Amino acid sequence: MANLLLIGTLKMIWWKLRFVGVCIFAGLMSILTGCASVTQGLEQSVRIETLTSAGKAVEGAQCQLSNDKGTAMAVSGQSALVRRSGGDLSVLCELAGQPSAVGQAVSRANAGLAGNVLIGGGIGAVIDATSGAAYTYPTWMQLVFGEERLFDRSGHRDEGPVSGTFVRATGPATTAELARPSDPSVPPVAAAPSVAASGIRAPLRRGDALEYVLIDQMTGNKSPVIYRLDQVTANEMSFNQGARVERIDGQVVLIRSPAGGIFDTSSPPGGWARANVRPGMAWSEEYPRHSLRATVSGESSYKIGDEDVRVVKIQYAGWQNNTVMSNGAAPRSSQMEVTVLYAPDLKRVVRFDAETKAIAGMTKESLQLQRILRN
Repeated sequence: MANLLLIGTLKMIWWKLRFVGVCIFAGLMSILTGCASVTQGLEQSVRIETLTSAGKAVEGAQCQLSNDKGTAMAVSGQSALVRRSGGDLSVLCELAGQPSAVGQAVSRANAGLAGNVLIGGGIGAVIDATSGAAYTYPTWMQLVFGEERLFDRSGHRDEGPVSGTFVRATGPATTAELARPSDPSVPPVAAAPSVAASGIRAPLRRGDALEYVLIDQMTGNKSPVIYRLDQVTANEMSFNQGARVERIDGQVVLIRSPAGGIFDTSSPPGGWARANVRPGMAWSEEYPRHSLRATVSGESSYKIGDEDVRVVKIQYAGWQNNTVMSNGAAPRSSQMEVTVLYAPDLKRVVRFDAETKAIAGMTKESLQLQRILRN
């Protein structure tokens, strides 16, 4: 009798253990499946449209979409599957008789990265970042024949078309292309003058654009940053449809939509330099989120394209407060170091290097002026 009770007890324990094991396995599969569903997958559908300068849609252009993960082909008016990547997506569309339509799509982190941190933890986030699944391009881009445009989905929340920001003209079609049938409604487009032809020190005019590159020094990812001058008054200059406003002397008045990373998000009132800045100057910047000490250490030259410009070196050191805490905890401070190369003749920063250190990690960014695109 005792043996029968013992056998029955052992069977009960075995079935309970088996049940628990099944539950644990199901739970693990649920977590893994959840991670897979939160991440966005390795591919993304991108719709490409091509327009004339008058805004008329023209289908049938052959388009090539390329990033560091590979190349996809599409016909304008249709969609293509591209590999997700932390690198930007280059788009080139060509049609007989038309100038090239060129686009650069900025890669941005998507909701899948945050979801994978919550569900899969840091390992899942690293996997997503490495594979490219953590990033997304604009889903619908409208390229214009004869133009290069920059497309950025930040600030764009719906699934409609993104027209992008004008960067420069791509030049007229080749002689062979012009010999083929073309759309008579599209006038030839002249190539944009080079920096050297216009003179880098010439005053900015409406339609000119400052082309920077933003480099994440931790990952090596590069993103173009364009500040296009839309409006000039006697006292102020407005860039990117009012997203950035400066005085004529280069002092910052307003930043509505940061495009240049830490350069914009952490900008002191008035910007990163002062009028008539010169070696030996020093000052403090005390504002809600930052406490920084600035020193001007000396002059040197800096090459932009083929030209050298005189710059002064400004170094900032201090702290920034991370006021937004996801868990409701008190704000924490992180150490901040910034090096600025400021060109007095251009009245603007030509290079900006920033590094922040906190318990949560480190951030290192560099914003560098590549050229001035003249209208």
